[in-house]
Amino acid sequence: MQLLSSQIIRNDDEGKGHYGASRYHGTHKGVDFVVTPGQVIKAPESGYIKRIKNPSAKDSRQHGFLFIGDSGLEVTVFYADLTAAVGEVVKKGNKIAIAQDISALYGLPDMKPHIHVETVKDGVRFDPMEVFTDTSKKKS
Repeated sequence: MQLLSSQIIRNDDEGKGHYGASRYHGTHKGVDFVVTPGQVIKAPESGYIKRIKNPSAKDSRQHGFLFIGDSGLEVTVFYADLTAAVGEVVKKGNKIAIAQDISALYGLPDMKPHIHVETVKDGVRFDPMEVFTDTSKKKS
């Protein structure tokens, strides 16, 4: 399953992007995939855009959304601008968003641009890498 044409997990001087990585506030509850700002994000399966779900109430520049797949898979994506409308039904592979330049927003040139992805199924959060493929076969 893919959101991006290339899915490589972020690993840089600002942090590690794998599920469960240590963070100042606990553990990382998702996976960070490296992107090029403006990169197309696609529907991982057929489903719909449930709602806007921004990562921070304090910073309106950071955007995100909740996608619900036909299988019941819930995918939250942060640091992306929706191109599909809330409530819109989409097919697997349809363009649904474009990646923001989160490095520029944070003012952290050592942070690789990335999207943050969280997954839930049947009310249980789990490692997104159980459903998404690391297309690099290596951490970057």
